[in-house]
Amino acid sequence: MKHQPTIVLTFLLGISILLIFFDLNSKVDALKVFFNYLLAPAPEIALKIIDRQRELGENIVSFVNIHQENRRLKEEINKLKFVETQYDSILRENANLCSSLSLSGKVEYKIIAARVISRDPSNWFRTLIIDKGKNSGIKPDMPVIIYFKDEVNLIGRTAQVENTTAKVLMLTDSVSYVPVKNLRTQETALIKGQEKANLVLDYLLPDSDIKIGDKIITSGIGKVFPPGIPVGQVYEIPIQDNIYYKEVLIKPMISWNKIGVVYLLTK
Repeated sequence: MKHQPTIVLTFLLGISILLIFFDLNSKVDALKVFFNYLLAPAPEIALKIIDRQRELGENIVSFVNIHQENRRLKEEINKLKFVETQYDSILRENANLCSSLSLSGKVEYKIIAARVISRDPSNWFRTLIIDKGKNSGIKPDMPVIIYFKDEVNLIGRTAQVENTTAKVLMLTDSVSYVPVKNLRTQETALIKGQEKANLVLDYLLPDSDIKIGDKIITSGIGKVFPPGIPVGQVYEIPIQDNIYYKEVLIKPMISWNKIGVVYLLTK
């Protein structure tokens, strides 16, 4: 036990000498480098995973946007196909109209197509509104026709005209009068409306040679309506006591409930 302090002192002295000759800092630095090497990839991998997730999210959003855009484009294509079909139909009708109107003789007419956009439910057989007006060259008293069952038919004339719309006074209106003639006999008369689907052929002489089924067309008198446009057919000849003239009922060759596209004639 007497040598115990000496042993402790010798041990401490040896440790001191080792610390002098042994570079502890370099070893500590080496350990730091080693552990940094082991742990360094972990943050990089985490960042890569986060980036991949972000890219995946962006790709999903992009896919959804592309899908919505494709759907919108398909809808636009379908709309364009519908418009193209309607346009081709109108072009064919225009060609047929021009051919049919060649019977008008020397006068050439320009055809303007328009769509019916409104009708008054309380005055169904009086007027209708079309989507063309002054800006499209529409004027009052322009004949309005329709292409129905491969034939041109008169439906009325323009009345009140605004910048982008116009009101059409139909043949069925009670104030509508159109000079006409019997295609078979060439006898002239007037067609007037009665605010019903059918028309009245007025001012025929009592001895007029008129029969059921006779075709009535415009006469061209008055220079508002070109001659030769079909108006209707005789379907009833009532027995009358009037010794001066007689009235005959005319059935138009169109359906008043199927008027969608109309054509206006201008010289």
